[in-house]
Formats: sequence, C-alpha cells, structure tokens
Amino acid sequence: MIAFDKRWLWLGVLLIIIAFYSGSKYKEYSSDRQNQTMIELQESQPEANEKPIIKQIQVFVSGEVLTPGVYTLPEDARIHDAITAAGGFTLNAQSKSVNMAAKLRDGEALIIPGPNDDPESKANSNGSLGMSSNSGRVNINTASVAELENGLPGIGPTLAQRIIDYRENTGYFKKIEDLKNVSGIGDKRYDALKELIDV
Repeated sequence: MIAFDKRWLWLGVLLIIIAFYSGSKYKEYSSDRQNQTMIELQESQPEANEKPIIKQIQVFVSGEVLTPGVYTLPEDARIHDAITAAGGFTLNAQSKSVNMAAKLRDGEALIIPGPNDDPESKANSNGSLGMSSNSGRVNINTASVAELENGLPGIGPTLAQRIIDYRENTGYFKKIEDLKNVSGIGDKRYDALKELIDV
C-alpha cells in the first residue's frame, strides 16, 4: 500500500481555497464594473421626463378666416400656421395677397382681406395691418411701401423700400429709434417722424 503524503493533501486544499477566493473576487469585480457602467450610461442619457422648452407667441387672427381669435403658436411659426389654427380662409378671402411663408412675431395682428378690401391698405405682404391697431400710427414693422409713402411725410418709394429691406435683412425694429439705422434717415428726419410711427 502506497503511503499518502499529507503535504500533497494540504497543497490540494490550498489550491482549492485560492481558486475559490480568486473566483469570488473576480465575480465581485465584474459585478461592480457592470453596475458602474450602468450608472454612467444612465447619467449620460437625458431623463425621459425632461422635455425641451418650446417658446411660444400669441397672434390675433381676424378678417376672412373661419374662426377669428387669439392663437398661441411656436416661436418660429409662419403665417400659414396661424391661418391653419384659425380654421383656414373663408371663400371670400383674398388669399393670394397673403405671404403664407412670412414669419410671425409675438403680439402681431393678422387681418386677412376680403373681396371689398384693398390688399395694399388692408394688409401688406405679410398679411398684417400696416397701421398699429392701438395708436393709429404707421407700424414700421408691418407697413407696405405704399403705406409708408402715404402715411409718413418725406418718405418716398426709395426710403420706404429701404425701411422694408432693413427689417427683412436685419429683423423687426425693436424700438422706433432703430429707424435711424436705415440709410437716409438721420436725426432731423427721425424727429419729424417719431410721433407718427410705431413698432
């Protein structure tokens, strides 16, 4: 009978303990690493409840539309969006005189002309009143060339077109003093106009 050396027994037990300990530590490390990866992924993704803030504007739509009223629209809305919100044109609307692609601004009055209205005086190419509804002054942000000529002394077709070109290229006038930024309108001419204009 072959004598069994106890040293081999203890060596085998030691190897089993080492293998078990190593496996346990590896499993623990793998689990921690997986949890850390999941946390990093969750932090990198926006929460489902977070929604982008969409700025809104309000516009007044009247005239030849089916349901006139004040409508709340996205900040980048166009005139066709306002017309759609108001139920669309009536059969009497002069829709061809309205620039459906024009961008709207907050507080704008959009009045759609009918068969007995003059599109040039009733609404400009943006489909908005050229006269400010609350002051009777000429609204330099919406007035047409004809309205600027007829409503403002010393403003001929050339200056009127420059005013429109300025607001189309630069954006709406934020205050009436911005009119002085238009080439050909200095302090003296502005002083003659400031009581007659609005934005």
